[in-house]
Amino acid sequence: MSSMEGYLDKKSHGCFKAYQARYFKLSLQPGGRGEWKLMYYKELGEQQERGELLLKGSTVSKLSDTILVLETKDRDYELRAKSASACSKWIKSIRDAIRYRPTKKDKGKRERKGGRKGVNSDR
Repeated sequence: MSSMEGYLDKKSHGCFKAYQARYFKLSLQPGGRGEWKLMYYKELGEQQERGELLLKGSTVSKLSDTILVLETKDRDYELRAKSASACSKWIKSIRDAIRYRPTKKDKGKRERKGGRKGVNSDR
């Protein structure tokens, strides 16, 4: 399991319900508990995250070829990918993150590598 990042359009939850491009990063939380999170930023390179979605207890489903819905404890997020293949990759990565259970071997790797796994860019 490795991290993933790239642009997705996030549907706003306000009264206008428009899609806004956001840069998303799927990564393992620091601390060695094996919990994944999905963070988003207004654009690539921005330091201040606009949101952080903890994936423990969440579900993800496909709404259409390019739209996925992430249901968290707090609310549902509708995300649109640029293509059907990108949408499928995001769904698979998020499902893998939700199901992820670290082994002792995984914990040792993270500690030796400083807690950072490889990055797959999906643009």
